[in-house]
Amino acid sequence: MVYKESFNDGSLPDAAMLGSRKLINRKARGAMSRFCRDERGVVTIFAVYMVLMMLMICGIGVNLMQNELMRTKVQSTVDRAILAAADLQQT
Repeated sequence: MVYKESFNDGSLPDAAMLGSRKLINRKARGAMSRFCRDERGVVTIFAVYMVLMMLMICGIGVNLMQNELMRTKVQSTVDRAILAAADLQQT
């Protein structure tokens, strides 16, 4: 097998470096393939994601309920003010 790899100075790497590089590449490929095949922890990641989504939806719900509560208070105050002004005009 001929290697077309060279260093910056143009010299070719020696056999020991090529052997160690091949070993490292083989180990890296093996680790990467094990990482891609490994399915442990997938449910944990999904569960954490779902809990975060539920917290976000609950937060939006609480925010909307506070907004609705404030709107009804303002609406009630405005209605009472209008009725009081109408009562003053009739007397």
